[in-house]
Parts: sequence; C-alpha cells; structure tokens
Amino acid sequence: DYFYKRTTDALLKRSIPGYVGGNSFWVNDGEISNRGIDLSVTARIMQNDRFQWTSTLNGTYLKNRVERLSGGENDFINGSSPAAGMVDYATIIKPGEAIGTFWGYEWTGLDENGHDTYTDVDGNQMIDGGDRKVIGKANPDFTLGWNNSLSYKNWDLSMQFNGAFGHKIYNATSMTLSNMSNFPTYNILSGAQHLNNGKGIYDVQISDYWLEKGDYMNFEYASLGYTFTKDMLKWKFINNIHLSLSVNNICTLTGYKGLTPMINSATISGDNLGVDDKNIYPLSRTYTLSLSVNF
Repeated sequence: DYFYKRTTDALLKRSIPGYVGGNSFWVNDGEISNRGIDLSVTARIMQNDRFQWTSTLNGTYLKNRVERLSGGENDFINGSSPAAGMVDYATIIKPGEAIGTFWGYEWTGLDENGHDTYTDVDGNQMIDGGDRKVIGKANPDFTLGWNNSLSYKNWDLSMQFNGAFGHKIYNATSMTLSNMSNFPTYNILSGAQHLNNGKGIYDVQISDYWLEKGDYMNFEYASLGYTFTKDMLKWKFINNIHLSLSVNNICTLTGYKGLTPMINSATISGDNLGVDDKNIYPLSRTYTLSLSVNF
C-alpha cells in the first residue's frame, strides 16, 4: 500500500538558545508530509498433519519531510542541547529536511593538542556557526517486523523480530564521557585518556564524529509451549492443559556502541529524536511461565 499524509499546524517544540537563558515552548507551526509504502506478506511455508509453519513479514518505507515553517524557507527550529553544559543543539527542524535531522560540523580529525578540526564550509578561514550543516537523520528509512508461528505435534513455538535501517544515532553519552575536560567533575570512559595517541580529547562540538549507524535487528519475543491433551491426562473434567515459557527482549544485533539502538521509542519529541544522552537504557529481559487449563 502506498500512503501519503500531510499535516498542517504541526505541534512542534521551539527552543530558546542556552546563551539567552534557555527554555522551550510548544507551537502549532508549519506543514509536515509523510509518504511511503507498506508491505505485508504471509506465507504458509509448511502445512501437514504433524508440522505447520506460518510466517508474516511486514515492512514500511517512510519518507518524512518538513514542507513549510511559518517563517519561510530560511526558518528553522533548533533542538535541545544533547548534553549537560552544552549550548549548541544537535538537531534541527527546517524546510526540506526530515524531523530529527542532525545539524553540526563535519569532523576532519584532531590536532596535536587534542582539539577537533572541522571543514570550513563557508570558506571564511574560521570555524563558526556558518560551518554547521546537515550531517544525518534519526528517522529510519525502513522498518521491519517478522512473525513466525510453528507447531509440531503437541509443541508450539512463536517468534517475533523487528528492525530499523537507514538512520543515525547521536551518541552524546560517548561524547560527554570521552571529553577529558569533564574530568574529574564527571566520570569518563576508561579508554578516553588513550584517544589521540594518548593525549586525549579536550574539546567537543556537535559533529558527525559522534554519529553512529543506528541499524538493528531485535529478537523481540519467543514463546515455547506444549499441550497435554485429554487422552494424555485421562481426566474427564479437563480437556487440555497448555504449558508455555515466554521470553521478551531476547537479543539485539547492531553495530551501535551505546547501550541500545532502540532509542527513538524513548525520544518522541522532534527536538531530541535520535540523541542518546545518558538517560536511555535497554528494555529489560523478562521470562513468563504460563499454565492454561481448558475444562
């Protein structure tokens, strides 16, 4: 299915820059479009007297775009600062870009003193706000869901997977904990002092250095059960008993170095979407033992 939705008077959060006191407020401002394709395929892979396997694959390709803000094509809404003590913001909402667009410098390396160097985008021979640009986005291009139901004789197995691909995560946790200037006020990573050939990093700005691929595949759920039939039980008043063990949040495959790549579910506001700042933890793994008696 192809879908297209255009939202007017979108509810967005405008932030007041930190250098003038900082704060934020909600406004109805601008138009946002979402377009894409939803796909769903169900297959009965195997069906016989003993073994059945049904699999359903769902996928969504999404293109999000800010079509207009009230101030025109040069208007923008800056996001929140990604870490304590920082004035600059990591995300921006601007016409022509997606919600959750990262806005920062293009990192080119470290000098001998451990200071970052960046691309001089506007060519004025100095690094300033005019050198910031779009460096990535937090919204995934493609999301995936895969469900499987299997049964063999009296056994049954259900499994659920989900994934997201084509987006970035701003690892503000690593940024803060790698900055030697924060020590000893804040704890730092054990390897922070070994960066830059043992000289460490002493100043950090919002840049693509701290962006990481957010792609992941999550084994979300599995349930294994066994049904004791009436013939097996030989109890006239019980038709069957079903015993099952279920596990949630089994494992996640990802290249992201933070605690979890599934941070967008915890950062629902456009001003901090995709920013991992020391306050997002992995979902806990839970085990459930169930007993169902059918009379």
